[in-house]
Amino acid sequence: MYIALLILIAVIFLSVIAFLLTERGKNLREKILFFSAGLDSGFKPGQILLLLKVGEYAELENLQSLFWSLPALDRCIAEIVRRAHQRGTENTEEHQSLMARLYSYRTEVELEQSRKKRGLESTRDIQVGQKVRILLPGVGVFSSKVVKNNSRDLVFDYPSSPKIQATSIDWANRNISVYFWRHEDAGYVFDTVVLPDPLSAGRAILHAAHSFQLVRSQKRKSVRAKCSIYAQLYLVKPGETLNSSLEGDPGMKCLLEDLSEDGAMFVVGGRR
Repeated sequence: MYIALLILIAVIFLSVIAFLLTERGKNLREKILFFSAGLDSGFKPGQILLLLKVGEYAELENLQSLFWSLPALDRCIAEIVRRAHQRGTENTEEHQSLMARLYSYRTEVELEQSRKKRGLESTRDIQVGQKVRILLPGVGVFSSKVVKNNSRDLVFDYPSSPKIQATSIDWANRNISVYFWRHEDAGYVFDTVVLPDPLSAGRAILHAAHSFQLVRSQKRKSVRAKCSIYAQLYLVKPGETLNSSLEGDPGMKCLLEDLSEDGAMFVVGGRR
């Protein structure tokens, strides 16, 4: 009885091995590995099935690269768009739904990679030329920028304000809060103290102590793309009904400089 059972198990095992060595078995094995890699990487089953469909459709050699490679994902999207254009199916509901899910997934991947990039851990990492806002408690907010960053301290250009005369303030030993936006990263704020520096007496600069307590905020929630597109802007009055018809009259000339899923930045008359 036991011998027969062992023989049966051995036959089943060898049959499975033989099947996996065939072309169909190889495809099944690759799909199993792909699904397993997706789960290990933290992807949801729905996302894994979508990427599997896309990778096979685009005939991608390394399907697992879709879990981490934006270029591989872009190649798949481009191939799908090309084939849909050839077949004349780019405007079908099925194609539009697939593209919407793909672009949504691509945005998630890019933002996740952006979040994994190393942020600032110390004020020693702030670049020279970084624009900042300095809050002096009980007095007001001032504009400035970093003019020097060394191992001893952080040096700011002398603060300025349209309403407050900064030169009338004794800044030495005052506690301040510094706010700034790091390009393609996030907003930061840290508290520090202005250091007295006899060697800089009479010079329009401030020395501040370094800090390791940076608070990161205002993280990006959408992917932005730089552009330079001339357009026309039409202002809508309160209560006016919007429609998609083309305007016959020219609008206000503007220049689009930044596009994202959340909106756009444009320049009108030199102002953003």
